[in-house]
Amino acid sequence: MTTGEQLLKKVNDFFGDENNVRGYRQLLDTVRAACEAAKNSDCAHRVYRIYGRDDKQANKDIFKTREKIALALSRKPHPMTARVEDVEDVIGLTVVVHYPDQAEATAQSIIAQLPSDCRISACEPKLKSDGGYYATHIVFESDLSAHRHKKCEVQIKTVLHDAWGAKT
Repeated sequence: MTTGEQLLKKVNDFFGDENNVRGYRQLLDTVRAACEAAKNSDCAHRVYRIYGRDDKQANKDIFKTREKIALALSRKPHPMTARVEDVEDVIGLTVVVHYPDQAEATAQSIIAQLPSDCRISACEPKLKSDGGYYATHIVFESDLSAHRHKKCEVQIKTVLHDAWGAKT
């Protein structure tokens, strides 16, 4: 069995455990609620749209494809010992704002809206730019037992960059 096949088997085995699937779904619900709360509070004039993979993909799945997760694992320094939870964007959301200068304040508002008892530590927002792609990323990693060590990535893009990404 090739390394790629072994990694895909590892990913399939991981998602064969309903506790892992449930944990990711709960984490996504928590982060989506924080995004919606931010939109409905001080970000109402900034946030144009919030969506996840389930809004874009034909199969309505919230997860990155298993093949892409295996590929992400293959890029880790030690792919065979890396955990699926080490992949930052197994699940994620996109928050679309009107203008670039609104991304940072929106990110901070989302972070502030997370429930205090949820014990989610948010990584500092970071700007990613690559070949026309331009977005601010925040990775939320959970310490709550229901989804400990699982990560959810939020991408904050402008309307223009979101449309450009959809087109290309």
